[in-house]
Amino acid sequence: MKEIKFTKLNLLIFLGVFFLGSLATIFVIRAYTFGLIRKLELEKAKATAEYIKVQALDDLAVKRFDKLQKEIELQIRAKLITEFILTDEEKRPFIYLALDPEGQLVRLYGALPPEKKLKEGISFDPKDYLFFFYSPLIIKDVTYGHLYLTFDLSRLRQLEGRTNFVLFLTYFIFFLIFFAVSSLINRRFHFEINRLIEFAKEFPRKKGETIALVTKFSETKDLALTLNWASLELKQAERDLIKEKRILEAIFATIEEAIFLLNEGFSLQMMNKLAKDLLSEIVNSTTTKEGKELLKGLFSEGKVLIYPELTVLTIDHLFEGLQESMGWEGKVKIGEKIYNLSFKKISIIEKEEFLLVLKDITEEVKAQEQFLYTEKIRTLVQLAAGVAHDLNNILAILFNHLNLLQLSNKVSEEVMERFKVMERSLVRAKYLSFQLLSLSKGGEIILESTNLEQVIKDVASFALAGTSVHFNLNVKVPVKNLECDPYALSQIFLNLMINSMQAQASLISIEIDKVTEGEKNFLKIIFSDDGPGIPPEILSKIFNPFFTTKKEGSGLGLFIVKTLVEKLGGQIEVESEIGKGTRFTISLPYKVWKGEDMEEVVKPLGRKLKILVVDDEDDLRESLAMILEELKHEVTTAENGEKALLTYLVESSKGEKFDLVITDFTMPGKLNGLDLIKTLKQYQADLQAILSTGYAEISEEVDWKSLGLISILRKPYTLNDLMSALSKVKI
Repeated sequence: MKEIKFTKLNLLIFLGVFFLGSLATIFVIRAYTFGLIRKLELEKAKATAEYIKVQALDDLAVKRFDKLQKEIELQIRAKLITEFILTDEEKRPFIYLALDPEGQLVRLYGALPPEKKLKEGISFDPKDYLFFFYSPLIIKDVTYGHLYLTFDLSRLRQLEGRTNFVLFLTYFIFFLIFFAVSSLINRRFHFEINRLIEFAKEFPRKKGETIALVTKFSETKDLALTLNWASLELKQAERDLIKEKRILEAIFATIEEAIFLLNEGFSLQMMNKLAKDLLSEIVNSTTTKEGKELLKGLFSEGKVLIYPELTVLTIDHLFEGLQESMGWEGKVKIGEKIYNLSFKKISIIEKEEFLLVLKDITEEVKAQEQFLYTEKIRTLVQLAAGVAHDLNNILAILFNHLNLLQLSNKVSEEVMERFKVMERSLVRAKYLSFQLLSLSKGGEIILESTNLEQVIKDVASFALAGTSVHFNLNVKVPVKNLECDPYALSQIFLNLMINSMQAQASLISIEIDKVTEGEKNFLKIIFSDDGPGIPPEILSKIFNPFFTTKKEGSGLGLFIVKTLVEKLGGQIEVESEIGKGTRFTISLPYKVWKGEDMEEVVKPLGRKLKILVVDDEDDLRESLAMILEELKHEVTTAENGEKALLTYLVESSKGEKFDLVITDFTMPGKLNGLDLIKTLKQYQADLQAILSTGYAEISEEVDWKSLGLISILRKPYTLNDLMSALSKVKI
């Protein structure tokens, strides 16, 4: 006879389905039967209520209730009716009949028990098994009273209770049968399973062996076959794992990151070649730990710092990162190098271990910091250019109004001297403005006749005023008519003097001489002080932007000096000795100005000019116009390039001709100063122009003569500067 195999699960499912199905069927039948019985009882009670209603109508008609009362009392004693209330049309009680808690009949005429409320409507209370009936007593649309009845259906609850007990008993018997059969099945099943478990426990020592077992269940038979297959496969997998381990070890050793495998105590379990090299490079010099505790020593001794905050990263921080997220990742600094650190949890077989990866990103971080540093300087340059432009416009307005006062014939000589003091103060303010301008692309060099000796004296007078610093100037060659930029020179010497004063120097000396290299002549300017000197370790950094050792320093002074010297085509070198002072050697091209020599004071023109003044600053435009009018010239103004062009065309249509246009360079609209001059030159080839600007934006490649430019006035300018520019107008 063929052996029948069945599963434990199938048996249990069959018994369970049979048990639950039978139980569900019984409960469905119970629910349907009780629902039907309840419906019939409610219909019976309702029919009784309708009968009582008819009787009540008859008694109300004759105002006699003896017969009805007797019949109701019989039903109340039989506990078919719990309560009977009859009222008049105003709901005032006629009769109240009910049983008290002791089973005595209660009769009330013309009154109701205290706190008794009349309940209208027809409803069933499933909690107390009470059926409430209410109906108005109406004959031919006339209401004679109201009927309230309460029926006690508690016998239904007793019937349900007895039925539930029978069902529970049936359920319990079914459960005992199910439990007994299940126990027999489990006993045999566990016997077979235990045999298979014992065989499975021997896997580590008996890989490749099989088990022979007579089974009654398909699960255990399949499990036995599976274990036999697994035993054979485990042997083969062991061979494959040994092969893969050797391959992974070779790959692990070639990864370009330092990888450390750690246990819960943060001791080293495994690391690749790069990790070993890293430890040999940084650990021996930073920690006293040895062996498996090498990496732990770095953290416990506070040698691992979070970058760029440079706060100590501890092992606790790493494990907190595991609790809050998938791990801890970030930049750290160990020794002089910066690493990207990743710390994650990995599960290996039955224990948790941790993977810590370090990647050297020192060069990458330095490149990024250099980029941010460059962006910082670029932002500063843009800010400095804007501030310098606005400051120059404000100073230009002050200069213009001061110039107007100086032109007045009503001012006494004493007051005029005060004006000259004010003018010198404004000139000093020009130096501050140009210091900002020197940081930006707007600080381009404009070569003109320069008295280097006077520039140095003016700067020294401004910078050293009110100090105890002594100043010596030794000029060995003519420097009163050089081709150079006086504003750039003033900033070079101003920043050098400020640097010496901040270093607590008591003596500043400047020596100027000429040297020849090949066919070229150079100015050799030696600026020295007797300050404390600059330490050798920072001497090479002093020209870097934002580098400073002083609390009040900005780190930009010497950077501006070097920038301007190089823009002038020169070089600067520094020597210093601790306790003996510092010496700057500046080399600049030595060229004599070949243009027209300027007198100390320029006299007004002896002729009247028709001048067009263009500037978007209202106060500046109008004050310049007032100065020119005071100088006996005819002036027309415009606030931008487009309006200036329109004004010119209108005047030209009247046959009027302008001798000169003085225009700002940077203006809102489509036409800047140079574009306006080029456009006007198309209508009047001999038109001459003066460019006024708060920047020094004009490139050396611009052909001034072809544009009719006779001069460039850098804001703010003095009356002497303006008159000098006007003196170049050719009629």
